[in-house]
Amino acid sequence: MPKPVVLCVIGLQNSGKTRLVMDLVRLLREKHLTVAVLKHDGHADERMSNDWQKPGSDTELYRQAGARMTMVAGGGQSLIHIAKDDEASQAEQLCQRIAMMAELQGQPLNVILVEGYKMSSLPKIAVIRTPEHLQWIKEHQIINLKGVYAASGLRELADGPWQVYYEEDIEYLVKDFFGNQFT
Repeated sequence: MPKPVVLCVIGLQNSGKTRLVMDLVRLLREKHLTVAVLKHDGHADERMSNDWQKPGSDTELYRQAGARMTMVAGGGQSLIHIAKDDEASQAEQLCQRIAMMAELQGQPLNVILVEGYKMSSLPKIAVIRTPEHLQWIKEHQIINLKGVYAASGLRELADGPWQVYYEEDIEYLVKDFFGNQFT
C-alpha cells in the first residue's frame, strides 16, 4: 500500500487553518479518499490538564494518578491519550504512527492533513488573511513551503516564490496536492 500524502496547513492564530482543513477533509472524502488529521495544540501545557478531556472524567483521573496511556472507547469510537509522549513535537513520526494505526485496522490512509507544526520538514500550505500574515511568512524561514492559501482580497499581496491558491480555487489545491490519489 502506498504511503499517504501528507500536507501541513500552517498560519497564525485565527488565520483560517481549521476551516481550510475542514474544507479539505470534506472535498477529499467526496473523492472517496481516506483522510486523517493531526492537530498541533500550541497552547497545551504538560504541567496542567489539557482541555481534550473533561475535568473530573475517569480518563483524566487515571492520567492524574500516573497512567502513561489512557483510552476511552464507546459507540464504535476510541480516543487514546499518551502522557509523556516523546514524539509529540515530531510531526513526521506522529504521521507515521497514524498511518501505521490505520493500516493495522485494515483502513489504510490516502491523506494525512496536519494543522500546525510549522517547523517540521513536511510540505506546507500557509493560510494568509491579512498583510500581517503574509509578513509573518516572509520573515520566517518556513521549510518546505509549497504554497499559500489567500483570501481573494489579497491577490496583490500573495506574490512570492510559492504557488498561490485563493479561497475560490480550493479544487486546484486539492488537484495539485492529492490528484495522484484519485481512483
